[in-house]
Amino acid sequence: MATGASFVTMLCVDGSEHSEQAFNYYTSYIHKSDNKLIILHVAGTPAVPALAISAPLSVPIEDLKRITEDNVHKSEVIAERYSSICKHLGIQHQYAIHHPNGRVGEAIVDEAKKRDADLVVIGSRSQRLSRTFYLSED
Repeated sequence: MATGASFVTMLCVDGSEHSEQAFNYYTSYIHKSDNKLIILHVAGTPAVPALAISAPLSVPIEDLKRITEDNVHKSEVIAERYSSICKHLGIQHQYAIHHPNGRVGEAIVDEAKKRDADLVVIGSRSQRLSRTFYLSED
């Protein structure tokens, strides 16, 4: 539980319809005016070809540069979209982009601990009707 006076929610977004639905659920049913909202985008590590597509048997420097620029651009578009919606709704928020060294789930947990989040909201891609949730104080 956060030690500050306000309730801290970390909302994870990735540009999918599922994260948009999670955002809409948060704004409709959870958000209170004194809440602190942190919108987190965990930018997954892009897949990089082992060999250059344009020049086989060479290091794919240009391909890596293009893939990285595309990844950064996607993160910026996501940030602008959610920041614009929050501004329109009058919701104060912070936006954070995290570039993980490992798995996305581990990065989310690490960021939640680091930011002392009381609640983490994540859209689910599961097709199952029932889901298992694990809640923890630490």
